[in-house]
Amino acid sequence: MYSPPAHQLNAGVDSIEENARQKREQKGQGAAKPSKTAQQKLLESLVECARQELVEAGVAAGMVEEAARGIAERICSQFGGGAIYFPKGVAAQARARWERLYSRFLVDPSIDALSREFNYSRGYVRKIIAKFTRRGGRNNPTASAAGR
Repeated sequence: MYSPPAHQLNAGVDSIEENARQKREQKGQGAAKPSKTAQQKLLESLVECARQELVEAGVAAGMVEEAARGIAERICSQFGGGAIYFPKGVAAQARARWERLYSRFLVDPSIDALSREFNYSRGYVRKIIAKFTRRGGRNNPTASAAGR
């Protein structure tokens, strides 16, 4: 099997890169900008999240940027190098909403009203009520009203 000499291979790569550079210049793009690494993007995201929280907490404008960078750097030094799962909290929010639904059900067992109030289907409201009735071990007389 034929393999060209190394200097010919390098010359081919150089000419490909040169052609790409020339095309970018013709399009007015100039030199290619280096792309950000995933780590840089993550660090910027952490800084932005910290910045938003600090502004919402009322931290003085002059201190926000420095504090945000400090928070991001502390997170990186504390947890860097490991895989971390940050839950979104969706399950906890849903659970809290279901608990509110069940509490309202105990006061007013109208499936139709609960369905409208929580924007759930009647069947889904029944499932939530059944789940709380079973898990709570409650022998609640209103549980039979779930069929209404």
